[in-house]
Amino acid sequence: MNVLILGKNEINRAVAENLAEEGIEAVIMEDASEIVKFKGEPGAFTVTARTGEFSFASVIITEPP
Repeated sequence: MNVLILGKNEINRAVAENLAEEGIEAVIMEDASEIVKFKGEPGAFTVTARTGEFSFASVIITEPP
């Protein structure tokens, strides 16, 4: 299972580390403007960014404190 952490927040690294401890791979994308297209449903999200297309089981959106 993999998760996208989207947003620029100081907690992103800690969230990614906690997920890794549970065996879940996390990808952090701080700049939401890189996303061209976002579609899917829980368990199957497809994110098209300027660098390519990626699939994620879940998405966590973070906001600055």
